[in-house]
Amino acid sequence: MHKHNNLFWSLTLLFFYCISIYPQQDTIKRYFLVKKDDKYGVVNRIGKEILPIKYDEITQMESLWGPWDHENRGLFRIKLGNKYGVCDSLGNVLTEAKYNRLDKYILGLSAAYKDEGVGYVNKKGDEVVSVKYDLLIRAFNGLYIIYKNDKFGAMDSTGTVIIPPKYESYKMLDGFVNNSYFAYAAFKLNKKWGVITNQGKILIPFEFDNIDILFDDFILVEKDGLKGVMDNSGRLIMPVEYDTITNKYEIYGNQTISSSMIIDQRIFKMEDKYFIYGKNNIYGVYNNYFKCILPAKYDNIETYFVCNVKDDRVKIIFSVQKNGKCGLADSTGHLILQTKYEMVYPYTEDMAKIYNNGKYGFIDLNQNVIIPCIFEIADEFEYGTSLVNSLSLPSLINKKGEIIFQFDITTFHYFWNSKSVCKKNNKFGYLSKAGNEILKFEYDEIKQNHFAFLKICKNGKWGVADSAGALVIPIVHDSIEWIKDEINCIIVNNIGKCGLYDLSGKLICQPEYDKIEGESESLFAVKKDGLWGVINRNGKIIVPILAEEVFIFSNNDIRVKKNGKYGIIDCNNNIVLPFIYDNIEILRTNDPTIVI
Repeated sequence: MHKHNNLFWSLTLLFFYCISIYPQQDTIKRYFLVKKDDKYGVVNRIGKEILPIKYDEITQMESLWGPWDHENRGLFRIKLGNKYGVCDSLGNVLTEAKYNRLDKYILGLSAAYKDEGVGYVNKKGDEVVSVKYDLLIRAFNGLYIIYKNDKFGAMDSTGTVIIPPKYESYKMLDGFVNNSYFAYAAFKLNKKWGVITNQGKILIPFEFDNIDILFDDFILVEKDGLKGVMDNSGRLIMPVEYDTITNKYEIYGNQTISSSMIIDQRIFKMEDKYFIYGKNNIYGVYNNYFKCILPAKYDNIETYFVCNVKDDRVKIIFSVQKNGKCGLADSTGHLILQTKYEMVYPYTEDMAKIYNNGKYGFIDLNQNVIIPCIFEIADEFEYGTSLVNSLSLPSLINKKGEIIFQFDITTFHYFWNSKSVCKKNNKFGYLSKAGNEILKFEYDEIKQNHFAFLKICKNGKWGVADSAGALVIPIVHDSIEWIKDEINCIIVNNIGKCGLYDLSGKLICQPEYDKIEGESESLFAVKKDGLWGVINRNGKIIVPILAEEVFIFSNNDIRVKKNGKYGIIDCNNNIVLPFIYDNIEILRTNDPTIVI
């Protein structure tokens, strides 16, 4: 069974969300970590020393993956000898270099390590928590887990011990309810788990073999192999008598969800949640209001969700099994498909995939068998077609079961964005999942390594086409290095020399360089006869090809090595830092107090 996993879209949306809230480049201050005579310092873009070149090591404490790390903005971890301290962006020493290790600041505190243990220091360098514990772990809701003499406990941010270190183990139970964060500290005592509040009061007694979050702030408890549910006040909602209680949901895969899910770049809300309960291998379904949706009478239940594009909501579908046969039920408990198939899947494009006697077929909304169970493999319908295995060959069928295209199995690529490279009569083409030829079957080879472009080969020469089939780069090159996403360009090769096109097909430079590299959309490092230089997006030489080494930073400052020493020049070939350093790395910060 071919399953689709939407983790890609989840991560894609998360990435674009971070980009949307991340400070733009022109608001990010930049300065340089320089090395000279085996010592490190920090200078700004006009060469002024922020930190003198005297340290054995300097590392930036701030994380630049998002704006949330404001506590560590403009801070440097410095090393003198074998000890660490902290300086700010003005060169002021906040914490003397006397610790074996210093972690990032979280809630105003940094974990500080010495030979005798670990404690916490604030930004003034004061030891708020004495360096005496074997281990300190920041938890949530103002709690810090402490570890002393092989036992766990907890304290608050002032160092006051709330839960004495006498427990064998701990874990945090946390999540969100109505956009509000919650967290509980679960501890283990005499091999039994319980929950203690931030005030040190026992919320759930120490009598359970395991404790975990079910959903929202409901707590799943387990004892003697049986499970039950408690609310956030410690009240027992479901007695500890069930073999199974689980709230896992699937969309043709194993991706667990709770209150929302990202599908096809849209966020679909799911206010109501459901969980499966079971006893003696008989299963039913409750919702998060602990109302019984499906009574405990089924041999097995699997939970799927299907997106409803009209109102951006998730539709819950339960696959129920009884006496070896499967059916479908909706979130009200209504059976929308009776239990008469070995396996059944949710409807897509008004067709549901069924499985009987080792073969797949399809039924319509009226439960009529439209396509009998004759396929060894079958995907759900998309764009009016399904990818099936017919006569041991992958094929596309329509909703009548008619084969509209059959693939050569030795060259078939699975559909990517509903399009695929295919082969027919020993020639390659590019096909949509609807069966339309995007590129005719006339190419010796087609390679798809990028979602928007394809490398195409005819008569031994290569070019590039876009995903709509339009020719972007003529088919005249010996080879094509693949598209550089970071520079939005395509590198071509003719007779061992590299040239450059942009993604519109505009020629930037003829194939005349031994190598082309780039981390910027506007500048490119080029190598010729063993030396390096820099060209711009119009192919004009910005840095003459005379350097031993060049590297283009993201702000278009360029690190250049000449005569064994490093310096910095700008995109107009003006010297920013002189060529006197053994090494230079760029640093960045969101700190508005740093003046460049």
